[in-house]
Amino acid sequence: MIYAARTCRRSLTDCFAPGMSRRRFATRCYRCGRSVVGQLLGVRSRSIRRRVWSCRRCAAGGTGSHHRRKPSRLLDALQRDRALWATAFYAGLRLGELQALDWSAIDLKRAVIRVEASWDPRAGLVAPKSAAGRRVVPIASVLLRHLRELRTTGATGFVFGRADGRAFAPSSILLRAETAWAAAKLEPIGLHECRHTFASFMIAAGVNAKALSTYMGHASVTITFDRYGHLMPGNEAEAARLLDRYLSAQGKRPRARKAA
Repeated sequence: MIYAARTCRRSLTDCFAPGMSRRRFATRCYRCGRSVVGQLLGVRSRSIRRRVWSCRRCAAGGTGSHHRRKPSRLLDALQRDRALWATAFYAGLRLGELQALDWSAIDLKRAVIRVEASWDPRAGLVAPKSAAGRRVVPIASVLLRHLRELRTTGATGFVFGRADGRAFAPSSILLRAETAWAAAKLEPIGLHECRHTFASFMIAAGVNAKALSTYMGHASVTITFDRYGHLMPGNEAEAARLLDRYLSAQGKRPRARKAA
């Protein structure tokens, strides 16, 4: 669990505890996967041996353009794992949920994903992060195509598992993707950042906060507002525009006001 908490601006070397291996520390933002070397904001976890880092933009609560690259360009550049990244982009599953995703939880006919489990590196299959983590996520047509291409007749087990049936290794997935994106001269993205991208797409499409909270697996709609409220329409002009769009679609255009 991550403390909501204290950050530091010391150098990466200064933040190592005496006698501890550097390998015990992540050097990437735990939210978006960006390298944090040179822009360090350390976020303390419950144990000194489980320290994670956040880049400056994520620590500031950024989920705007920083999290909204064009998924189509990133996906087209991939030679492998395209369906995995597409699911992260267009379904917003957490890393553990992607690792634990089973073919039995995907209904391509109804176009839904049932999130029923997560994956822990030590314990293996575990329950989702919270009760709200058990949810049904709609599959957009752009994602449906990727999943249909991936599925073979009688496919069982993990959707994105390794050949020996084990859950995929996040480090290998990220390395392959970063190599492909570097060759295509595209800025890389992390799997958790894809989750933010999914949320921003849903908001832009007009999905209400309560529904988005359900699809994201948030324990409360308050969490959704705290993280993505700045992306939601909230001023009078935007509200009027949305109302006008709805009335126009219903064939009930409001009459123009006469000049005073």
